[in-house]
Amino acid sequence: MKVVVLEPIHEKALELLKEKHEVSFDEKDLAEAEGVVIRTYTKIDKEFLDKFPRLRFVVRCGVGLENVDEKECKKRGVEVFNSPGSNSNAVAELVMGLMLSHYRGIHDANHSVKKGEWNRNDFLGGELNGKTLGLVGFGNIPRIVARLAKAFGLKVLAHDPFLNDELFEKHDVAKMDLNDLIASSDVVSVHVPLLPETKNLFGEERLGWMKKGSLLINTSRGGIVDETALIQALKSNLGGACLDVFENEPLPAGSALLTAPNLLLTPHIGAMTDKSFKDMCVEAVKKVL
Repeated sequence: MKVVVLEPIHEKALELLKEKHEVSFDEKDLAEAEGVVIRTYTKIDKEFLDKFPRLRFVVRCGVGLENVDEKECKKRGVEVFNSPGSNSNAVAELVMGLMLSHYRGIHDANHSVKKGEWNRNDFLGGELNGKTLGLVGFGNIPRIVARLAKAFGLKVLAHDPFLNDELFEKHDVAKMDLNDLIASSDVVSVHVPLLPETKNLFGEERLGWMKKGSLLINTSRGGIVDETALIQALKSNLGGACLDVFENEPLPAGSALLTAPNLLLTPHIGAMTDKSFKDMCVEAVKKVL
Protein backbone atom coordinates (compact mmCIF):
# COMPACT_ATOMS: atom_id res chain seq x y z
CA MET A 1 0.00 0.00 0.00
CA LYS A 2 1.00 3.61 -0.45
CA VAL A 3 1.60 5.34 2.89
CA VAL A 4 2.28 9.07 3.25
CA VAL A 5 4.31 10.26 6.24
CA LEU A 6 3.32 13.86 7.02
CA GLU A 7 5.46 14.51 10.11
CA PRO A 8 8.97 13.32 11.08
CA ILE A 9 9.08 9.86 12.68
CA HIS A 10 11.90 7.72 14.08
CA GLU A 11 14.14 6.09 11.49
CA LYS A 12 13.48 2.61 12.91
CA ALA A 13 9.73 3.03 12.42
CA LEU A 14 10.37 4.28 8.91
CA GLU A 15 12.48 1.20 8.12
CA LEU A 16 9.67 -1.08 9.31
CA LEU A 17 7.14 0.74 7.14
CA LYS A 18 9.34 0.61 4.06
CA GLU A 19 9.74 -3.17 4.40
CA LYS A 20 6.03 -3.65 3.76
CA HIS A 21 4.69 -0.56 2.04
CA GLU A 22 5.50 2.18 -0.46
CA VAL A 23 6.36 5.25 1.61
CA SER A 24 6.07 8.85 0.46
CA PHE A 25 6.63 12.19 2.19
CA ASP A 26 4.75 14.22 -0.43
CA GLU A 27 1.28 15.54 0.44
CA LYS A 28 0.40 15.33 -3.26
CA ASP A 29 0.43 11.53 -2.95
CA LEU A 30 -2.37 11.56 -0.37
CA ALA A 31 -4.98 11.31 -3.12
CA GLU A 32 -3.73 7.79 -3.88
CA ALA A 33 -2.67 6.84 -0.35
CA GLU A 34 -4.28 4.13 1.74
CA GLY A 35 -2.40 5.07 4.91
CA VAL A 36 -1.17 8.25 6.56
CA VAL A 37 1.33 8.68 9.41
CA ILE A 38 1.10 11.75 11.66
CA ARG A 39 2.24 13.00 15.06
CA THR A 40 0.91 16.16 16.72
CA TYR A 41 0.03 18.91 14.27
CA THR A 42 -1.84 17.20 11.42
CA LYS A 43 -5.61 17.15 11.96
CA ILE A 44 -7.52 14.16 10.65
CA ASP A 45 -11.09 15.47 10.50
CA LYS A 46 -14.08 15.29 8.18
CA GLU A 47 -12.56 17.78 5.76
CA PHE A 48 -9.31 15.81 5.56
CA LEU A 49 -11.13 12.50 5.06
CA ASP A 50 -13.41 13.98 2.39
CA LYS A 51 -10.36 14.96 0.37
CA PHE A 52 -8.68 11.56 0.64
CA PRO A 53 -11.36 8.85 0.39
CA ARG A 54 -8.90 6.02 -0.32
CA LEU A 55 -7.47 6.13 3.21
CA ARG A 56 -7.78 2.87 5.14
CA PHE A 57 -5.71 3.67 8.22
CA VAL A 58 -4.24 6.53 10.25
CA VAL A 59 -1.10 6.06 12.33
CA ARG A 60 -0.70 8.60 15.14
CA CYS A 61 2.81 8.24 16.57
CA GLY A 62 1.93 9.38 20.04
CA VAL A 63 -0.43 8.93 22.96
CA GLY A 64 -3.46 11.21 22.63
CA LEU A 65 -5.87 11.34 19.70
CA GLU A 66 -7.10 14.92 20.08
CA ASN A 67 -6.07 15.68 16.50
CA VAL A 68 -7.93 12.66 15.08
CA ASP A 69 -11.72 12.51 14.72
CA GLU A 70 -12.12 8.88 15.77
CA LYS A 71 -15.89 8.82 15.24
CA GLU A 72 -15.59 10.11 11.68
CA CYS A 73 -12.82 7.61 10.95
CA LYS A 74 -14.89 4.73 12.32
CA LYS A 75 -17.90 5.81 10.25
CA ARG A 76 -15.77 5.56 7.11
CA GLY A 77 -14.02 2.32 8.04
CA VAL A 78 -10.65 4.04 8.59
CA GLU A 79 -8.67 2.32 11.34
CA VAL A 80 -6.77 4.47 13.82
CA PHE A 81 -3.57 3.32 15.54
CA ASN A 82 -1.57 5.10 18.25
CA SER A 83 0.90 4.23 21.02
CA PRO A 84 -0.56 4.85 24.49
CA GLY A 85 1.88 4.61 27.37
CA SER A 86 4.99 4.91 25.20
CA ASN A 87 5.99 8.34 26.54
CA SER A 88 4.88 8.03 30.17
CA ASN A 89 8.33 7.96 31.76
CA ALA A 90 9.63 10.80 29.60
CA VAL A 91 6.76 13.12 30.57
CA ALA A 92 7.01 12.14 34.25
CA GLU A 93 10.71 12.99 34.32
CA LEU A 94 10.00 16.37 32.69
CA VAL A 95 7.48 17.13 35.46
CA MET A 96 10.17 16.46 38.08
CA GLY A 97 12.67 18.55 36.12
CA LEU A 98 10.26 21.49 35.95
CA MET A 99 9.65 21.28 39.70
CA LEU A 100 13.35 21.28 40.45
CA SER A 101 14.09 24.08 38.01
CA HIS A 102 11.34 26.25 39.51
CA TYR A 103 12.27 25.78 43.15
CA ARG A 104 16.04 25.98 42.66
CA GLY A 105 15.99 28.69 39.98
CA ILE A 106 18.25 26.58 37.77
CA HIS A 107 17.33 28.31 34.50
CA ASP A 108 17.73 31.81 35.95
CA ALA A 109 21.01 30.94 37.68
CA ASN A 110 22.39 29.60 34.41
CA HIS A 111 21.51 32.81 32.55
CA SER A 112 22.99 34.90 35.36
CA VAL A 113 26.37 33.14 35.33
CA LYS A 114 26.54 33.32 31.52
CA LYS A 115 26.07 37.09 31.79
CA GLY A 116 29.21 37.23 33.95
CA GLU A 117 27.39 37.57 37.27
CA TRP A 118 27.97 35.73 40.54
CA ASN A 119 24.94 36.61 42.64
CA ARG A 120 24.55 33.60 44.92
CA ASN A 121 22.21 35.40 47.29
CA ASP A 122 19.71 35.97 44.48
CA PHE A 123 19.11 32.24 44.21
CA LEU A 124 17.89 31.25 47.63
CA GLY A 125 15.62 28.43 46.48
CA GLY A 126 13.13 26.01 47.98
CA GLU A 127 13.26 22.25 48.48
CA LEU A 128 10.81 19.59 47.30
CA ASN A 129 11.27 17.63 50.52
CA GLY A 130 8.27 18.16 52.79
CA LYS A 131 6.04 19.76 50.16
CA THR A 132 2.67 18.39 48.99
CA LEU A 133 2.12 17.42 45.35
CA GLY A 134 -1.40 17.21 43.95
CA LEU A 135 -1.90 15.14 40.80
CA VAL A 136 -4.97 15.91 38.70
CA GLY A 137 -5.59 12.61 36.93
CA PHE A 138 -3.95 9.35 37.97
CA GLY A 139 -3.15 7.45 34.81
CA ASN A 140 0.24 6.05 33.74
CA ILE A 141 2.18 9.33 33.78
CA PRO A 142 1.06 10.66 37.19
CA ARG A 143 1.62 7.24 38.77
CA ILE A 144 5.27 7.46 37.72
CA VAL A 145 5.41 11.08 38.93
CA ALA A 146 4.06 9.89 42.29
CA ARG A 147 6.81 7.28 42.63
CA LEU A 148 9.55 9.75 41.71
CA ALA A 149 8.10 12.50 43.92
CA LYS A 150 8.04 10.27 46.99
CA ALA A 151 11.76 9.65 46.54
CA PHE A 152 12.21 13.43 46.91
CA GLY A 153 10.19 13.45 50.12
CA LEU A 154 6.98 14.89 48.71
CA LYS A 155 3.59 13.97 50.11
CA VAL A 156 1.38 12.93 47.15
CA LEU A 157 -2.35 13.51 46.68
CA ALA A 158 -4.35 12.60 43.57
CA HIS A 159 -7.76 13.18 42.03
CA ASP A 160 -9.32 10.90 39.43
CA PRO A 161 -13.08 10.23 39.56
CA PHE A 162 -12.83 7.28 37.16
CA LEU A 163 -10.58 5.08 39.33
CA ASN A 164 -11.45 2.97 42.35
CA ASP A 165 -10.04 3.50 45.83
CA GLU A 166 -7.94 0.34 45.70
CA LEU A 167 -5.70 1.75 42.98
CA PHE A 168 -4.82 4.81 45.07
CA GLU A 169 -4.13 2.57 48.07
CA LYS A 170 -1.91 0.33 45.94
CA HIS A 171 0.27 3.33 45.05
CA ASP A 172 0.13 4.77 48.59
CA VAL A 173 -1.42 8.01 47.35
CA ALA A 174 -4.23 9.89 49.10
CA LYS A 175 -7.37 10.19 46.96
CA MET A 176 -9.01 13.62 47.20
CA ASP A 177 -11.77 15.78 45.78
CA LEU A 178 -10.34 18.13 43.13
CA ASN A 179 -11.04 21.38 44.96
CA ASP A 180 -9.68 20.02 48.27
CA LEU A 181 -6.55 18.82 46.46
CA ILE A 182 -6.00 22.24 44.90
CA ALA A 183 -6.34 24.00 48.23
CA SER A 184 -3.97 21.55 49.96
CA SER A 185 -1.11 21.30 47.44
CA ASP A 186 2.13 23.24 47.11
CA VAL A 187 2.47 21.86 43.57
CA VAL A 188 -0.43 20.92 41.28
CA SER A 189 0.45 18.86 38.19
CA VAL A 190 -2.19 18.35 35.49
CA HIS A 191 -2.55 14.98 33.73
CA VAL A 192 -5.93 14.81 32.00
CA PRO A 193 -6.96 14.72 28.32
CA LEU A 194 -8.50 17.75 26.63
CA LEU A 195 -12.24 17.07 26.53
CA PRO A 196 -15.27 19.39 26.64
CA GLU A 197 -15.48 18.80 30.41
CA THR A 198 -11.77 19.56 30.98
CA LYS A 199 -11.60 22.66 28.76
CA ASN A 200 -10.47 25.53 31.04
CA LEU A 201 -10.60 23.16 34.01
CA PHE A 202 -8.18 25.61 35.61
CA GLY A 203 -9.94 28.93 35.10
CA GLU A 204 -10.06 32.08 37.17
CA GLU A 205 -12.05 30.57 40.06
CA ARG A 206 -10.07 27.35 40.44
CA LEU A 207 -6.71 29.09 40.04
CA GLY A 208 -7.81 31.47 42.79
CA TRP A 209 -8.31 28.50 45.15
CA MET A 210 -4.67 27.44 44.86
CA LYS A 211 -2.38 28.06 47.83
CA LYS A 212 -0.50 31.34 48.01
CA GLY A 213 2.92 30.79 46.45
CA SER A 214 2.03 27.40 44.93
CA LEU A 215 3.20 26.03 41.57
CA LEU A 216 1.04 24.84 38.65
CA ILE A 217 2.48 22.43 36.05
CA ASN A 218 0.72 21.46 32.82
CA THR A 219 2.35 18.84 30.57
CA SER A 220 -0.92 17.32 29.34
CA ARG A 221 -2.77 19.46 26.78
CA GLY A 222 -3.19 23.14 26.07
CA GLY A 223 -6.67 24.46 26.75
CA ILE A 224 -7.00 22.75 30.14
CA VAL A 225 -5.49 25.83 31.77
CA ASP A 226 -7.09 29.17 30.89
CA GLU A 227 -3.98 31.10 29.87
CA THR A 228 -5.48 34.56 30.43
CA ALA A 229 -6.62 33.61 33.92
CA LEU A 230 -3.22 32.05 34.62
CA ILE A 231 -1.40 35.29 33.85
CA GLN A 232 -3.59 37.11 36.36
CA ALA A 233 -3.09 34.37 38.98
CA LEU A 234 0.68 34.67 38.57
CA LYS A 235 0.36 38.31 39.57
CA SER A 236 -1.69 37.49 42.65
CA ASN A 237 -1.64 34.14 44.46
CA LEU A 238 0.50 31.73 42.40
CA GLY A 239 4.22 31.43 43.05
CA GLY A 240 4.83 30.17 39.53
CA ALA A 241 3.74 27.95 36.66
CA CYS A 242 5.42 25.63 34.16
CA LEU A 243 3.75 25.02 30.80
CA ASP A 244 4.85 22.53 28.16
CA VAL A 245 1.57 22.74 26.21
CA PHE A 246 -0.48 25.67 24.96
CA GLU A 247 -3.86 26.57 23.47
CA ASN A 248 -2.09 27.52 20.24
CA GLU A 249 1.10 25.79 19.15
CA PRO A 250 3.61 27.03 18.20
CA LEU A 251 3.17 29.80 20.75
CA PRO A 252 2.28 32.96 18.76
CA ALA A 253 4.76 35.82 18.66
CA GLY A 254 3.71 38.54 21.06
CA SER A 255 1.81 36.13 23.34
CA ALA A 256 1.25 37.59 26.80
CA LEU A 257 2.69 34.38 28.24
CA LEU A 258 6.14 35.41 27.03
CA THR A 259 6.31 38.30 29.49
CA ALA A 260 4.30 36.82 32.37
CA PRO A 261 6.15 36.67 35.72
CA ASN A 262 7.44 33.42 37.24
CA LEU A 263 6.49 31.36 34.20
CA LEU A 264 8.68 28.60 32.75
CA LEU A 265 7.81 27.64 29.16
CA THR A 266 8.97 24.65 27.09
CA PRO A 267 7.92 23.84 23.48
CA HIS A 268 5.82 20.66 24.01
CA ILE A 269 8.87 18.50 24.74
CA GLY A 270 7.29 16.11 27.27
CA ALA A 271 7.67 13.11 24.98
CA MET A 272 10.86 14.29 23.31
CA THR A 273 13.49 11.90 24.58
CA ASP A 274 15.40 9.56 22.28
CA LYS A 275 13.76 6.47 23.83
CA SER A 276 10.26 7.88 23.99
CA PHE A 277 10.36 9.17 20.40
CA LYS A 278 11.46 5.77 19.14
CA ASP A 279 8.92 3.87 21.25
CA MET A 280 6.01 6.10 20.19
CA CYS A 281 6.76 5.68 16.49
CA VAL A 282 7.76 2.00 16.45
CA GLU A 283 4.85 0.87 18.64
CA ALA A 284 2.25 2.60 16.46
CA VAL A 285 3.77 1.34 13.21
CA LYS A 286 4.03 -2.24 14.50
CA LYS A 287 0.30 -2.21 15.25
CA VAL A 288 -0.41 -1.46 11.59
CA LEU A 289 2.01 -4.05 10.31
